[in-house]
Amino acid sequence: MANSLTTTTAGIREDLGSIIENLSPSETPVLSAAKTLTATQTNHEWLEDTLTAPNSANFLIEGGAAPATVDKLTQDRLGNYTQISTKSYGVSDTMQAVNNAGFDSAIAYAAAKAARELKTDVDAAITKSHVVKSGTSTRRSASLDCWVRNASRGGGAGAAPGTFDGDAKDTLGTQRAFTEGLMTDVIEDCWTNGGKPSLIVAGPKQRGVFSGFDGLSNTITNSTARSDRASRTIMGTAEVYVSNYGQLSVVASRHLRVTTVDRDVWLIDPEQIGVAYLRPWEEKDMAVVGDGQDRMMTVEWTLEVCNTYAHGLVADLN
Repeated sequence: MANSLTTTTAGIREDLGSIIENLSPSETPVLSAAKTLTATQTNHEWLEDTLTAPNSANFLIEGGAAPATVDKLTQDRLGNYTQISTKSYGVSDTMQAVNNAGFDSAIAYAAAKAARELKTDVDAAITKSHVVKSGTSTRRSASLDCWVRNASRGGGAGAAPGTFDGDAKDTLGTQRAFTEGLMTDVIEDCWTNGGKPSLIVAGPKQRGVFSGFDGLSNTITNSTARSDRASRTIMGTAEVYVSNYGQLSVVASRHLRVTTVDRDVWLIDPEQIGVAYLRPWEEKDMAVVGDGQDRMMTVEWTLEVCNTYAHGLVADLN
């Protein structure tokens, strides 16, 4: 029997996989749904307008004088400050030169990883709760909860921002279960105020709860609605909700506000939300201070909630 074993022989080449598995979350549902806009100042501003309530007594007698004119240029001027988000990274020149497993260029791999991380940072900044910061050296974009009027909040301390202009955020209330009734009430509020959300964004816990909503299927058995015996498939999820006011698709997000579990479900109209870029995504070389390459990826952006009546929030969920 041979004495040389593969476990002890020095000349055996290692078997190291050439694909690096990166399971870190990089989906950005809100950022991806938002329109891409352009900012030209650090204080990015836009106008919001609404229609007057319908007047069922709008009639004029024959030959009557025209009523007094009413000013229709009464928009609200809203604004949000741009925020600079960055990722710095670098590799040694030796690391760039050696034969690496999983990638050809160490700096290129680091750049791709930094870009994914930066996108998730921006998506989380949109949905995590914080007010605008307008200092000359440090600016911060107000988050989505500072702008949304249509909301269902828990009792206790739960309250709306009040100003809907980025200077105030909502306050946390008593957590309660996510129900179909809470969601449909907010969808109705959006529609009543002229909005038409088409996207539901939920965290992992509430995404699962959503998939359990029966809608009108409570008139039939769940086995009929949720399984296909011919294809041996069990459908444990739902992708679309058809409400009385339109159809909404649902996506999961890992970046929503969390206290023990994800506590928010967002109803978003992608036509009425945007991310305005003062400086687009860019990569730049940093000064050489040693035997390596250092770079920084930056983006200067702000959230624009085009109309504060268009979106909805079901908050304080357990």
